[in-house]
Amino acid sequence: MERCQAWSIEYNTRARKTLEACGFKKGGAVRNTSLVNGEKWNSLRFDILREEYLNIRENLLRKTLGEKLDEYLKKHCGLAKNFE
Repeated sequence: MERCQAWSIEYNTRARKTLEACGFKKGGAVRNTSLVNGEKWNSLRFDILREEYLNIRENLLRKTLGEKLDEYLKKHCGLAKNFE
């Protein structure tokens, strides 16, 4: 898969902030798709590319595991990669 996408209604700031914190980027908006309490809201599309996800994942694993990164990759991914 080269891209993953997600949708959120504009008023849901918690979902938007979570997606952005996970590395998703706003890719567009569809106007006036939802009616909430009599108010019209846009739907927002977010996406993350495979390479962006892999970079975020690598940085998180490196930060979390440090020196145990190669051991983790061997055990859980069936490979070891020298990221240095």
